[in-house]
Amino acid sequence: MKKLFKKLFYAFNYIIWIFLLSFYFLLMFTKNDVFLFLFIISAICYSIYGVLIFFKFINSYDLKEKKDNDQK
Repeated sequence: MKKLFKKLFYAFNYIIWIFLLSFYFLLMFTKNDVFLFLFIISAICYSIYGVLIFFKFINSYDLKEKKDNDQK
């Protein structure tokens, strides 16, 4: 289950990048406000993803530090 979650987590990264790039190029070539709105939503999703990765890193660092303290 943990490996599946990890794969989905990384797949979400690639999906958001595809959306960001596609909406950006569509926005650049068409100048349509709909693509601007979709680009902003994708950027917000990617920001949330970045925050999740940051908290995951902090949590893993805390667990490693706690494990090191328990061994001493």
